[in-house]
Amino acid sequence: MKDKLAIFFSAFCLVHCIVLPAGFLISTSILGQFLFSERIHQGLFLVIAALALWALPQGLRQHHQPLPLLLALIGLSLLGTALFVPSLEVLFSVVGSLLLMAAHLCNFWLLKKAKPLCV
Repeated sequence: MKDKLAIFFSAFCLVHCIVLPAGFLISTSILGQFLFSERIHQGLFLVIAALALWALPQGLRQHHQPLPLLLALIGLSLLGTALFVPSLEVLFSVVGSLLLMAAHLCNFWLLKKAKPLCV
């Protein structure tokens, strides 16, 4: 459940970043001002980081595979850096979100004892 929720928020972040150029068309509206404000980025980062720190260490204790946690730490580092480096914001956000999604999928597979693609 935690990994699925985390995947959802990482995907939301990814979609938000990819749709950003189209968002300039609605940027003058109230919705546009909300969707592209710095507060939404900071809020998403806090939610995503909290979910990762909640789900992944617990998964590590159960499956003893460090890869999901490593992927998540790199992804969170990129997302955190994107908050402070506007010129790389979209690139770092997209790559960071993809790494977090991969981390949570890997964690989910390992916890379900399915044959993971990430090991």
